[in-house]
Order: sequence, then C-alpha cells, then structure tokens
Amino acid sequence: MKRFLSLCLLLMLLAPSAVADAFDLTSMPDSELLALREQIDTELSRRHADSSDEIVVMDDSHGKLIYKSHKIETLGRDTCVVVEFEFVNTTSHVEHFNPYIWIDLFQDGIELESTWSYHNYEASTPNIRSGYSYTVYLVRVLRNQTSPIELEYSSFSHVFNMTLPKQ
Repeated sequence: MKRFLSLCLLLMLLAPSAVADAFDLTSMPDSELLALREQIDTELSRRHADSSDEIVVMDDSHGKLIYKSHKIETLGRDTCVVVEFEFVNTTSHVEHFNPYIWIDLFQDGIELESTWSYHNYEASTPNIRSGYSYTVYLVRVLRNQTSPIELEYSSFSHVFNMTLPKQ
C-alpha cells in the first residue's frame, strides 16, 4: 500500500511539469502565439455569445460597461467597425461615460483612427442617472477587413483586452 501511495504521489508531482512541458510557450514563434491568442479570444467570445454571460469590459466606481456586439459598416467612404456597449450607472450619482476616452481598438498592433462619419451613432453620451443604462457606440476606421480587431479598455484601476469575434 505504501508503494502505491508513493507512486501516486510521485505521479502527482510529475504531472504538472509534464503538462507545462507540453505547453511550453517560450519556444513558440510570435506568429504562432498570435494565432493561438486569436483562437482563444474567438472561442471565449463565442462562449460568451452562446450563453447568457455578459462580457463585462468594466465594472468599477464609474459604473458597468458591457460589450453587446459589433458590426462592419461603410460610413461615408470609410469601412468602419461599430462596437455597441451598454453603460450601466451603478453609482449613486449622475455619471457620464465616453468610450472614446477609455477604449482603444487595434489592428495589427496599430490603433484604429476615428471617423467623422457617425451617421446614426452619437459621438457623445449624455449624463446618466443612477440605476439607468444607455447604449454607447465606438466607431473606428478599419485598416483592412482581414486582420483581427482587438479591443482594449484601460483606466487607472482596470485593464481589459479582447479580440472581437469574426463577422
């Protein structure tokens, strides 16, 4: 019995290193890491979309920001990505959320540019009373239609990254 327990203990100690060796990311080229990251982000986004789980971008002292969807749209002469969020004021006072200050979108590591062609999308958001929500949009010009679009939210206390699911 002691041998069996010793063998089990030895296997338990060796198993994590064997698993870690099977997933040694340090020797993987950048292109493979980026492809793996895209696959993981796409799968996580799909799982969130398939469930009732919300993709919460931010939930802090300013309120809660939830990713709802995105679409590719031609606005004027530009091919743009339009990202829809729901901002929920969870504070006890009037709050304002401006996605253009806190959120960046990237393709191939380069920040996407703003556009003046908003059409049906408001360029600013109003003040929102406590307990209410408001749909906010972020519109950016795509660099191309094939590279993944990465979203980054950053504030003083929080950073969130995700790759938008392919359309």
